[in-house]
Amino acid sequence: MKKILVIAMLLLSAIVSINGQELIKYQVAQYPDGKEELTKIVARELRISKKLFNAMIKENVQQVTATVGLIVNSKGKVVAIEILQASHPLMDESSFPRIEKSLKEKTFIPGSINGEPTATTIIVKDVMAAIVPQ
Repeated sequence: MKKILVIAMLLLSAIVSINGQELIKYQVAQYPDGKEELTKIVARELRISKKLFNAMIKENVQQVTATVGLIVNSKGKVVAIEILQASHPLMDESSFPRIEKSLKEKTFIPGSINGEPTATTIIVKDVMAAIVPQ
């Protein structure tokens, strides 16, 4: 999984020069209903574990955020998720236990290199969970 992420992240440069002549055109995968809708789906699937909740209480942390990478294959299907950055070390892939299932039936517009479908990563930033006092 890490290998796929590294390959996908290396492809994130939009235009690369080869021998100073040929340009490679790169397009990241897209969710047909837009980035905003995708962010809503990812946020709905966030679950704070009991361990993270207890740590937040102990550390007096009211909210946690994460940047999530969705790896989309060349057929437009999500094949893995990675937490690329999190505001708390206990906020990891286990915080999104059902995300792959939620996105399994969804079809994305695959990324491409020079018009050929390829695996890419869609980055969803600032997915947040908060503890709200009652």
